[in-house]
Amino acid sequence: MRQSDGRVYLVVETKGTTDVKTLAVKEAWRIRCGRRHFQDCLKVPYKVATSLRETL
Repeated sequence: MRQSDGRVYLVVETKGTTDVKTLAVKEAWRIRCGRRHFQDCLKVPYKVATSLRETL
């Protein structure tokens, strides 16, 4: 998580699997683009999970 001005930022991409290689091409690209945007550019942690519970 990233905290700023009292706000907490967290991005979680939930899919049926965490193995990007088994996802449809469109879904795999969404993960790649999301990771690049949030994690690399905005410095907000980005995690692929099968449920929100996995992130806690």
